[in-house]
Parts: sequence; structure tokens; C-alpha cells
Amino acid sequence: MNYYQITFNNLEGFNPNLVHQLITANLGVTDWWHYIPSTYLIETTTTSYYLANRIISAFSGMNFLITKIDINDYNGYLDKRAWEWLERKLKKNQNKTTYVPYARSPLAELLKGINKDTSTLFPQKTMADSALRSLLKIKK
Repeated sequence: MNYYQITFNNLEGFNPNLVHQLITANLGVTDWWHYIPSTYLIETTTTSYYLANRIISAFSGMNFLITKIDINDYNGYLDKRAWEWLERKLKKNQNKTTYVPYARSPLAELLKGINKDTSTLFPQKTMADSALRSLLKIKK
């Protein structure tokens, strides 16, 4: 089974119901996921070449990207139903994964100096500059 992410850029000039119908019912898709606007994750036995040719023939001029994905490696912040879909797919492969929403990372260390005022959300320049210089081992 192949898993692909299909992302569309310019849906404004196209009927979204027809795009959805093409993706979910006419591309050899056995299961699909659509929890991010303009993005589908699909399960199919076809290839990206086949998928692209079908989309191009149905919606000439539409910008899109099809990428084969590894559904065993994922993370993010999404609706619970999105995670449940991925977990169902992983059970087929007998893999167990854990979602860690607040894992420590170098970026988290850099962002410690973020101003708590949510209307700006800009890092305090001196702390961010200092932390970045330290991380990159750059002298002032």
C-alpha cells in the first residue's frame, strides 16, 4: 500500500466539491484523510505519476504537489480524528507510536525569551541573539 500527501495551492478557481470527489472516489484511493485545508493524505495502490495525470486532466491549471509519505513517522498538532486515522493505519503495520506534544528541542531553548504579551509574540532581541550566537558558536 502507498501513502501520499496531496497539497493544493490555488483552489479558488475550482469547485472544491469536484476536487474532493476526484480525490476520494476516482483515483483508486482506498482510504483518505482531509483534516488540513487543501491537503489530503491518501492510501492507494497507484503511483504519484498516475495521480498527477488524473488531477491534471480533470483540473488543468491547478497547482498541486504529491509526495509519498511514511506514515510511521509523524507529529504535529491536529484534531483528534486526524490522529485516530493515522493510528488505524499504523495498527495494520503493527507499529506503536507515542505523540509527544512538548518534546524538548534547541528551538525551545531559543524561545525562552519570548515576550509573554500574546499580541506581539516576538522574542526579546538581545536574549534571542545571544542564544542563537551561543547555539551557533559565533562570537560577537
